[in-house]
Amino acid sequence: MDWPSPGVVPPWMETITRIPSPRLRLQRSISDEERIDFLPFHERSSGGASKILCVDAEGHTVLYDMDAGSLQPIPCLNSPKGSRPIGFSATDAEADDPERAHVFYVMGRYPVSCNPCNFEALMYSVPSSGGRLKGWHWHPLPPPPAYVDECPVLCHALLDMEGDSILVISSGQKSVGTYCFNTASRKLFKAGPWKLPFYSRAVHVPELDNLLFGVDTDEHHFCAMDISRLILKRGPPLVHSWPHLEYLPQDWVMLDCSFVYLGAGRFCISKVFEFGFDERTGNMTEMGVVMSGVEVVCYKKSGLVMVNHRSKFYSFIWDDI
Repeated sequence: MDWPSPGVVPPWMETITRIPSPRLRLQRSISDEERIDFLPFHERSSGGASKILCVDAEGHTVLYDMDAGSLQPIPCLNSPKGSRPIGFSATDAEADDPERAHVFYVMGRYPVSCNPCNFEALMYSVPSSGGRLKGWHWHPLPPPPAYVDECPVLCHALLDMEGDSILVISSGQKSVGTYCFNTASRKLFKAGPWKLPFYSRAVHVPELDNLLFGVDTDEHHFCAMDISRLILKRGPPLVHSWPHLEYLPQDWVMLDCSFVYLGAGRFCISKVFEFGFDERTGNMTEMGVVMSGVEVVCYKKSGLVMVNHRSKFYSFIWDDI
C-alpha cells in the first residue's frame, strides 16, 4: 500500500467538519493560561462513571452528574493537583448512606514534598478537620513515598481484584517502580521494580480474559497485558499487540492519546496528531484528532482478535481543546 502524501488526510479516513454542541460549558475562575481538567470517574459497578469532576489550577472543584444533568459545588481541594491529575472512584462498603457510597480519588502526577496533599479522597462524611455536619469533604491520603520529588506518574490503571478496587500507578523509572493503592484497606504497597508500558492510562476488562488494555508507549499499538499477578520482580508481559492506524502519512506525529471502554469488547481510541511540515519555519502547520472504533472479539481457535472499524478525523487548533 502506498503511503499518503505528507500533510494530507488519508482518503480512506472520513473527515468531520463539525462536532456536536457541548452539553456543558465551564469557564476558569481566574483569568490565566491554566487549563481546566475534566476527570471522569472510571468505576465499574457503583455508577460513578456517570460523574465528572471539574478541577481548575487553583483547586476549585465542581461535580457534574451526566445522568441527572446537574452541577454540584463541592469544597476546594486541600491543594491544587497540577496539570492532568489522575481521577477514579470506588465504593465505600462501610458508608452509612448507600446513595452516597462513592469515594472519588484525585492524585497529582507530580508529587512533591512541599505538598502534603498530593493524594486526596472526596467522601460524604464529617470534615477531617473536625465538625459534626456531614457533606462532601476532601480527606488527604499519603502518596507513594518513592515518588515524592523523584518522578511523575506516567501511567495508571484501576483494577478489580477479588472484589477490591486497586489503583496501580507507574513511573518512567524502573528504579522507582510501580505501586498499588488498595481502596478498601487504604494501604499502599509496591508491586515491583517495573513500569506499565501504556500511554497515560490502561483499562482492566475482566470479561476479556481479565486483561489490562491500553496503547503502548513505543509503537502506539493497542495492546493487552496479563495483570493477574501484581507483585513481580519483572513486569507482566504483553499478551496481545495490535497495529492501529498503520497507513498514516509519515510526517504525522502523535502528541496525545486517550481511549474509553464502551462495553461488550468495544473501544473508542482518540489520537492527536500534528503534521504538514513547513520547511521555511521548521514547524508543523496542521493539527487534528483521529477517533477510531475498535472491537476485541474472542474466537474459540484464535483467542482474542482486534477488529478495526471506522476512523474519523477532525481538524482543530490546540487552543480549541
